[in-house]
Amino acid sequence: MSLLVIFFSLAIYLYHRLYISAFINISAAYIFILAYYLNNQKRQLNTARILSVINVNLYLILLCYVEGFRAGDYLLFFPYFLALTFVVSIRRNFKELVIVYAITIYSLILAVILSPSVNDIELINDHLYTLLFGGNLIIAFLLTMVFSYAILRTHKEYEEGTLQEKKFGDTIYNTSLDGVFIIYAQTNMIASCNRRAQELFQVKGVAEI
Repeated sequence: MSLLVIFFSLAIYLYHRLYISAFINISAAYIFILAYYLNNQKRQLNTARILSVINVNLYLILLCYVEGFRAGDYLLFFPYFLALTFVVSIRRNFKELVIVYAITIYSLILAVILSPSVNDIELINDHLYTLLFGGNLIIAFLLTMVFSYAILRTHKEYEEGTLQEKKFGDTIYNTSLDGVFIIYAQTNMIASCNRRAQELFQVKGVAEI
């Protein structure tokens, strides 16, 4: 997804002859490809993830500075915040998620402090600033939609998987040839029992047990 955004932005920058911004995009794309290689070929997931995080933040800081804050490159920070919750597991890597969020917030603050409203590093007129801001706004909105859909779909698949596991467990529980009781450890009260236990005790329901 990041590569698609970078290549799309690269085409826009080359069209408008913003060669410094184009060079920043090419450099970021190269590092993303390197991170992808480390993840898929070398199985170095942590290294690839750290490299990607540094790359995204450095990329946005440089763009904000080179083009000026008026170009709206800072808008891309917000879908990136959303993507982090999707990429980094909250349960397994909560500490890492906090660290990455802290780095990203610091990078956003740094981009705001360092970036002038407009910059003369590249020749950007008022009309081009309007186009750049509008383009970044559209990209940020589309990325937010894509990541939101991906997160919702992942949660749905997780819920469906959990439900299937529960159904499978219930099937084994109720088709067992042995009477099975679930008992509260502290009070020794029976919480539930399977169908075989009800048959053995010749009762019609769990309440009678």
